[in-house]
Amino acid sequence: MSTVYNSIIDRKKLEKISKYYSLLPDLGSETNDQIINKKLEYHNKNDISYNIFSPLFTEILGEHDLDVGAYKESSNPYPIHTDSASHHEYWNDRITRRGGEEKHNMALLVPLVEGPEFKTVVFDAYSEEFFKEPDPKILIDDNGLDPDEFRHCQQCVTRLPLEISYEWKLGDILTWDRNQLHASADFARHGLIKKFLIFFML
Repeated sequence: MSTVYNSIIDRKKLEKISKYYSLLPDLGSETNDQIINKKLEYHNKNDISYNIFSPLFTEILGEHDLDVGAYKESSNPYPIHTDSASHHEYWNDRITRRGGEEKHNMALLVPLVEGPEFKTVVFDAYSEEFFKEPDPKILIDDNGLDPDEFRHCQQCVTRLPLEISYEWKLGDILTWDRNQLHASADFARHGLIKKFLIFFML
């Protein structure tokens, strides 16, 4: 289940963390040279990400442990996919994966840019795989999404049952189940780059 926590982060703290990550090196991507990955050290209690976000995440989740996470800059929109733990098992040291006992299995997105062009849609559909064609039985006639915003996505994008359509705003946190199908709108057609922090909790 997906949830938006509105205006939960102080914007000055977001400016501070954006400046901090702008100075860190790009760790690269195995699959896409249009994505910048920077290591997230949330498991380190002395790290800036832990100091800023741990109280907020504890408020949202209670006790929690990081599995994997990153600072990202992307000039390509993401098609429909999941962030399942089984999918992340292949990740190497470009993005530190911690592993351990599953408690929440949640993803938490912190936007570092905002605007109507930046949108994440989360569907009421689940999978253990990165993407698998959904069972036709769950498809609906039309979920209301604009096909022009999701031309990069699989054809089922306008027929999956929509749980939430979230327009990015600074200060918000978006959460969803890691096994939940989701996608981003095509911000790249507007010549934009999206920047965000992503935390995957066990």
